[in-house]
Amino acid sequence: MNRVDLSITWAPTVIGRQRLDGNRWAFAIEAPFDMPHHAPDLIGMSAHLDAVHFEIRGVMSHMPLRPINQGEPMVLLVRYR
Repeated sequence: MNRVDLSITWAPTVIGRQRLDGNRWAFAIEAPFDMPHHAPDLIGMSAHLDAVHFEIRGVMSHMPLRPINQGEPMVLLVRYR
């Protein structure tokens, strides 16, 4: 190996969680910053939630669709990394 890949792992405070199936979970957290309803900056990011590494695969959007404000509860859809 002649290359080192750096990765940033984010560790937000978990408000709640629910297992969806064997590899997928939904975690409720506080939004880290203002973002569009589909949170494109978080998709694919690594997250350390309840001492386990997950990959963020999506978010549950508000209905009707509206931006997510910093500090507001939001739900991350994740899978084991």
